[in-house]
Amino acid sequence: MKNVLLTALLSLLALGSALAQTRAVPAFHAIKVSGGIELTLTAGAAQRVEVSTEPAELAQYLTTIVEDGTLVLRFEHPNGNVRSQHLRVAVTADQLTALTAGGGAAVTARGAFAAPTFVLDASSGAAVKADLATSDLTVREHGGSVVTLNGQATKLLLDANGGSVFSGNDLATTTCQAQANGGSIVRLNTKDSLTATANGGSSIKYHGSPQVTKQANGGSTIKGS
Repeated sequence: MKNVLLTALLSLLALGSALAQTRAVPAFHAIKVSGGIELTLTAGAAQRVEVSTEPAELAQYLTTIVEDGTLVLRFEHPNGNVRSQHLRVAVTADQLTALTAGGGAAVTARGAFAAPTFVLDASSGAAVKADLATSDLTVREHGGSVVTLNGQATKLLLDANGGSVFSGNDLATTTCQAQANGGSIVRLNTKDSLTATANGGSSIKYHGSPQVTKQANGGSTIKGS
């Protein structure tokens, strides 16, 4: 019985490996992902893009192209109502300068991505979790997106809107400008200075002992912890 189970397990693992496709793409420095794709980013010198889907035949509709230095990941099926259990892309890249996630995409970054500047845009229910090391970090959130960042950024410029969530308790920043609107929730960790504006029932909470300039309107709160 054990041998039968082991054989079945090995067959499934082999099948899973066979279904993964490695895509050859030109060099890129930014990524744009949408369409409910699960994207795993790994910091590494050797660029690699690998896709897998369930069912496997949907892989042909998962587009991986580079446009003006941006790797664009999207799902384009002729039947817009098609359902997929999983749309996965695994990317290994060295230095990224921007990430745009929308349309329910889920992004997880493994390893610290280092770049002098980094721009993160998240919208339409996208979820992003990443480690970063950068001097200038810009984060723009809309439409109920959720962003969780670790690492460090000398300067953070944050704009959260439409019920978005930004969790930056473990992102060490020196200076920060943060704006939260429309019921958004923001958590920050900053050392020297914080300029914060909250509107429409939003909440900004910060760690550290920065010099704070703040303005809260419409039932919003800004406070230290």
